[in-house]
Parts: sequence; C-alpha cells; structure tokens
Amino acid sequence: MSHAQGVTEGDKSDLQEKYEKGIFKKIRLRHFSEFTSSAMETRTIAVPDPEGLPGDPTNAYSYTWIDYELSPGLSIVYWQNTQFNYGPEATVNGTSFNFFDPRFALRFFAGDEDAGQSSMIDLYVEPGLRTESIEAHRLMNLGMRTSFSYDIPRTRFSIGIITETAIGLFSGESESVDVGGYAAPWGAYNFTKTFSTQTWLSIPYQHQRGNQLTAWTWGSQGLPYIQNGLGINVSDTVWLSMMINNYLGAPILARNTWASLWVSLNLL
Repeated sequence: MSHAQGVTEGDKSDLQEKYEKGIFKKIRLRHFSEFTSSAMETRTIAVPDPEGLPGDPTNAYSYTWIDYELSPGLSIVYWQNTQFNYGPEATVNGTSFNFFDPRFALRFFAGDEDAGQSSMIDLYVEPGLRTESIEAHRLMNLGMRTSFSYDIPRTRFSIGIITETAIGLFSGESESVDVGGYAAPWGAYNFTKTFSTQTWLSIPYQHQRGNQLTAWTWGSQGLPYIQNGLGINVSDTVWLSMMINNYLGAPILARNTWASLWVSLNLL
C-alpha cells in the first residue's frame, strides 16, 4: 500500500486543520447592504430630497469585501460596490442593477480588544472599467478609507467615525466628479449584547471637474443627513439596524423623512 492510499481519517483532519490555519484563518469576508424606503408621505416611490421632492430612486446600496492578511496589521483587499434600484423611479422597467468599478487596496489595521478600540485604513485604486467610467474618460480613482471605533470605558457608549476620499484621474475632457467622499461620525448605546441605539451623521461632499475649486456640493443627497435607529445583533454572523433618516438644515417633515434597513454579514 502506498503512502497516498494509507492516509487515515486522522491524517485528513490534521491536514484540514493545517490548511484552515494557513489559509482561512487569514481571510475575512464581509457584506453590508442598506435598503431605502420612499418618503413617509409621498406620491412617488423615491428617496426624498431636502424639499420633499423625488430624489434618488429607492435602492439597496451594498458593498462586499474580502481581505487576506499578509502580516499582522497588513492585508490586501478586494472590494465591490453595487447598487440595486427598485420602484418606478429607478428605470422605465422599474429596476436596475449597477456594478461600480472594482477596488483593490492595502489595508492597515490596529486594534486593542481590552481597550475597546480599533482603527483601519484602506489605500485603494479603482480602475475605470465600467462603461460609465470609460465614457467619462476616467482612468481610475485613487482613494483612502478610514474607520475608527472606541468603547468608552465604564459606560455602554461606543463612538467612531468612517471617512472616505477619492480622487479621479482622467485621460481626456470630462464633467464627472473628480474629488468626492464622505465623513460619517457615529455613536451607539448598548442596552444589551443584542440591542443598541444607533446614531449616524452622513456628510457627503463632491467636486465636479471643470468647476471652480470652491464649487463643492453635498452630492446627490443635497444636504448632510442624520440616521437614528435600533441595532440588533442577531448572531455572530448577522447584524441588523432599522433607521429613520432626516436632513440636517431642513425642516423635519413626513415628505422628506425616509427609512432604511441595514444588513451586515460576517461571512468569514
């Protein structure tokens, strides 16, 4: 009998354990989706703008990323943003699905579980591969995304901030966004290990190529907005949050208030 034929179940378990420790232990896979509703008081199925008029189509904005640890605190990342628009305001046929340009990143991570803090920085490139990018002469985006969280000692409060900035590089004339991003400070109060309050402030910004350097806008949303809701830690794999959204600097009215459902999955 050859050595190959003589592998026992115990040998297989040892090989599998070594394989998992060598590969899967270094891989993480995450997914996040936000499903938006139309305004609380509306005759159209669309996310409202600050005036209560139809804005973006109701949509599910999602991202999925997978990283592989090269060394402690350093990973390589593949990141994919998508958006599924639904409802009559999306397209003539009612729905559309958009893949954004793929993202490749170096990720720097530091954390201290005992101190309740973590920080992460992604330095990334997004090659302009999709049709919209090619038509806009976009060669690529160069960007940075940061994430920081902190559990305040001897309390049930957690705070943090996520930021992102991307700069577009072009091969010709274009009226596309050349600089854009957002800042999203947040706070949470953890009632239990399962339930928490969630408060997030989303501050988008963008600059269109060809405009004056001082000509910045709040993006398609029109204004920064605040999201308040209830987080539910369903399991180690699934986290949900139900949010109510309002614009800053605009009266809080039913016609410019909408809801969101967040779904976060730890797949690996």
